[in-house]
Amino acid sequence: MRTLAWVVSLTVLLVAACGNDNSEAASVSLQFKARFGAAPLTMFTRAYAYPEGMNVRFQNFLFYLSDVELIKEDGSAQKISEVELISFKNIQDDAAAQRGVQISKSNIPSGNYKGIRLGIGVAPALNSTQPGDYKPGHPLTDNYWSWALGYIFTRIEGNADLDGDGNFNENAKLTFHIGANSLYRTKTFDKSLTVKAGETLHIPFEVDLRRVLVTPQNIFLDFRSIRQDHTNDMNVARFIMDNLEQALVLGE
Repeated sequence: MRTLAWVVSLTVLLVAACGNDNSEAASVSLQFKARFGAAPLTMFTRAYAYPEGMNVRFQNFLFYLSDVELIKEDGSAQKISEVELISFKNIQDDAAAQRGVQISKSNIPSGNYKGIRLGIGVAPALNSTQPGDYKPGHPLTDNYWSWALGYIFTRIEGNADLDGDGNFNENAKLTFHIGANSLYRTKTFDKSLTVKAGETLHIPFEVDLRRVLVTPQNIFLDFRSIRQDHTNDMNVARFIMDNLEQALVLGE
């Protein structure tokens, strides 16, 4: 009986060990760098040339990503993250801009993938929640509009120099807070990606804030006539979210 008990105990231990075997798991690291045109994007420290002789200086730029997924070769998806906040608020010099914002996720199944998909903004199911639903430190404990019962998908804040004389004053303060279910966007990047067991796959992204505010056709938010919007003007809100979708690209 003691021999039988020993065999049973050994079997249980082996099964438990196999159940905890993460040898096939890997990690994925997403890196986000921001720029304004060709220049690194830094908060507070740098003035950027803007159309019609204006200049702009930024204090905050952030956006949410939801349902971040790797796309398998059969078209199914492997979720990496439910929601992430990508904030450049504390990027205040070129060294920090070069490091960018890092998001690391572990226990990702190894294998070959054919792309990655990002939801830009807060997915509708999550947008129906509120900060009290989450523990401190969760991405959705902030950037919430109680009056709108939803989250701010992206914040762009700064000051404009309207005539290019170097004077950035409070009269030209910029505040664009954009968010609504109809503004949620999904973007898929087609790229062969191999996740190897025991290794970390690095996936770089870049976002050009100038492209968010100025289209290739030189259509831009004219700060002489509009300097703030809290998703009151849907034309402005759609302009920003549509451009943010285009401005977010895979890096080199």
